[in-house]
Amino acid sequence: MPPVALLTVLVLCAQPGAAEPPRVLGPFRIGTEDNFLEPGLAAQLRLSVSGADSSAARGQVELRRLRLSLRARVLDGRLTFRLQVNATPAALELLDVFADVRVLEGLALRVGQFKTPFTRFRAQSFLSLSLVDWPVFATHFGGERQLGLLLHEGGGEASRWVYQVGVFTGVNARASFARGLATVYAEPLTNPSDLRTFHGPTSLHPELVARFGHQAAAASARAASDEAGGGLRHAVHFSAAWDLRPDYPVDFVARLAPEVLLKWNHLFLDVVAAAGWFTDGAGAVGLASVGENIEAGWRITSTWEVTARYSRVDNTDAVRADAGARADALIAAAAPEDQAALRQQYAAAGSPRWTQEVAAGLNAYLVGDSLKWQTDFTWLRTVSGTTGDELRLRTQLQLSF
Repeated sequence: MPPVALLTVLVLCAQPGAAEPPRVLGPFRIGTEDNFLEPGLAAQLRLSVSGADSSAARGQVELRRLRLSLRARVLDGRLTFRLQVNATPAALELLDVFADVRVLEGLALRVGQFKTPFTRFRAQSFLSLSLVDWPVFATHFGGERQLGLLLHEGGGEASRWVYQVGVFTGVNARASFARGLATVYAEPLTNPSDLRTFHGPTSLHPELVARFGHQAAAASARAASDEAGGGLRHAVHFSAAWDLRPDYPVDFVARLAPEVLLKWNHLFLDVVAAAGWFTDGAGAVGLASVGENIEAGWRITSTWEVTARYSRVDNTDAVRADAGARADALIAAAAPEDQAALRQQYAAAGSPRWTQEVAAGLNAYLVGDSLKWQTDFTWLRTVSGTTGDELRLRTQLQLSF
């Protein structure tokens, strides 16, 4: 959308007494409600300025996401297919490819590659985020996309009780999420879903992931923003993940996460916490990381919303010590000519001690989430042996159908 046209839309929406803006663009379907073919597009254009201070600030304009999708439903709604790829200049990735079959009323089976059901917060679409992008909490703990199968209640806003129970390969299909332990151990993650170097999982280790929850009527738990308003509503969920044979040192052996979403009169409060356990080099299990993410917002009008976030991840002394000891052992065992490179690779092993993110944002829902303009300002602090700060200003235009 040209800047002048975007500004015109914003001014018109802000006028007192202005007509309510449309809420959705699309979907553009071929067929009927229960038998259709539905193409989709999601694009985000972002301007970012970041640095330790104003003198070190650097700017970047990027096509942050370009998602192409195809959804189909057949057999009078009993069978649904979904395919989604990321096609930005920086990445060509297979994101989702799965089939969903409704077995009984309240029971469905999903098979393929998709997000594991670890937390309602992460299960929401990136299109519905209350700030410009995911917090440090989500990238540390997941849930990531994996190949697997999942039994669930069938979804939908009418579901009061939610259950999702699945078994997965245990192999992260993308390098973007559930990368917390890999960062502590300074181990690079590959991206199996990169279509330019696509390969299936090479080491399978079954992981069980489940989420259970209760949602009040009209809670609309798929997004935190409270556009509809109304009385106090809640969505309470609990997630658990257990990797039967975790890949040392990049996989958590277990994760737990309680969360609650509260909505009241166009206000929302979204709180999720998590803990992750690891297996060390000697085979002992210990607590690796704890974290929390707290977001709040006020939908001032159907167009405008103000939001805030506090996100933090703490890594225990035990996991940091094991990461340092492993790095020292690998360097000592290497050939002399390889040790310099390994020292450079593992220089950050055993860090950070904790990472914290504080942010405030302003959202303009021009056509709901289909045409949304978001701006946020973030302070990031990372503490290990030293303290590192980063200030970040981001503004993003989102288009989807």
